[in-house]
Amino acid sequence: MERNPSTSLVYHSDDFIENNFSERRSEKKNEVRDRFEDDNKLLILKRLVQEGIDSGLSLNFDPKNHLENLKSKRKK
Repeated sequence: MERNPSTSLVYHSDDFIENNFSERRSEKKNEVRDRFEDDNKLLILKRLVQEGIDSGLSLNFDPKNHLENLKSKRKK
């Protein structure tokens, strides 16, 4: 029995299209997930910044002493 070349091409094209769309859907899902994660990180950052603002000014804060303290901890 002879094989019809056009049928073979149709099957090949169908497979190509199916695989291509599957990959694109997967890429879109990854883009959506990445965007969701970025938005979530941004919301967390905004909340933490607002907490810092709401906490008010620190009294009796010595920036030079604080810097030296941080440097000494880093050396350990």
